[in-house]
Amino acid sequence: MAVTFYLTKKRAARLALALTLTTTVLAGCSHLSAQEKQFPTGTVAYMSYSNGDYSLYLAKPKTLETIDSIKLGEGFGFSISEDPQGRIWAPLSYRSDSTTLENHVTVYDPIKDKKWRVEVGGDPERVFFAKNKAYVLCGENGVDPSLYVVDEALEGHKLETFTGAGYLVDPQFDGETFYWYTRPDGEGNNPADMPLQVETYSLSEQKRGTLTLHDEKVEPGARLYGLLVHQGRLYASYESREGNLHKFDAKTGEKLRTLDLQGHRGSLALVRDDLIAVTDVRSHHQMAGTVDLFQLSTDDITGDITGRVVGGFGFQRPVDRVSFVGDYLYAVDNGENKFLAISLDGEDVQEMDAPTMVSNFIAYN
Repeated sequence: MAVTFYLTKKRAARLALALTLTTTVLAGCSHLSAQEKQFPTGTVAYMSYSNGDYSLYLAKPKTLETIDSIKLGEGFGFSISEDPQGRIWAPLSYRSDSTTLENHVTVYDPIKDKKWRVEVGGDPERVFFAKNKAYVLCGENGVDPSLYVVDEALEGHKLETFTGAGYLVDPQFDGETFYWYTRPDGEGNNPADMPLQVETYSLSEQKRGTLTLHDEKVEPGARLYGLLVHQGRLYASYESREGNLHKFDAKTGEKLRTLDLQGHRGSLALVRDDLIAVTDVRSHHQMAGTVDLFQLSTDDITGDITGRVVGGFGFQRPVDRVSFVGDYLYAVDNGENKFLAISLDGEDVQEMDAPTMVSNFIAYN
């Protein structure tokens, strides 16, 4: 899996410094000993499918050498997340026949080797955490998605049904409000006579709403590629006459700035508080993909946040999934079952064989 690295010289040293991982972690199941298990510092975790079952892998960073693997059960899963107690949450969306919806999340404590089964809605997709509770977004087959809340006793209860919402695309959560966008035409293109809109759900008010993104220069039929909510700001990746990455007030939808992304657009991820990754895998069928690293900076006088591209990666083959753990980027080509581990300074690139249908990566320890 060939990769091209580019990085502005001024920022190269800074990007090589320690990064703070802010990603979610999940998983579940057990075969470890009854004694508490210890894992080396820097251990990463991910899920993978094999022979009808999904398994959780705990691995060494960079080389991804397996430290331990735990079967999660039959079915397919696409993401994992970790709660404040160090437990891994693994929603399984479908059974191995690819058509029957699952309706539970496996919660697993790798240290204590203990697991729980939490019943929720059909097709659980993402898990978020706030105020000693877990919130599970369930796809419900893309018709009427639902939100479940799981209490400290690990009992799940339906909190809301989002009637007619369809597929919840790129859901975000800031600890109080959920944000997502839907696909009105099934492809994510926005009808020419409709403004760009992001749907919301407030936990405190238990109320669903719509946030209109005010952009007079948006092109008709513009498509949203990615959302990111960070420090009261909503970043949206879409094409307009000004650029491709736009910053809004997350409460009002007021447009604050268009950031120069040099032509790329795609899904957004927070690498650390001042570094956003923009992943463009729209060209999957053309055997390519890119990741841009976008540095945010705050004006000391006005407090305004600006940004610019400080580096990135260009891939010569499809990239299905990208995760940031510590100071490494992990890219997965599920078509060819390959891992790619790249240091963010571009100096260390390692390719290795991967299991099938790999989820996101998270830092476990």
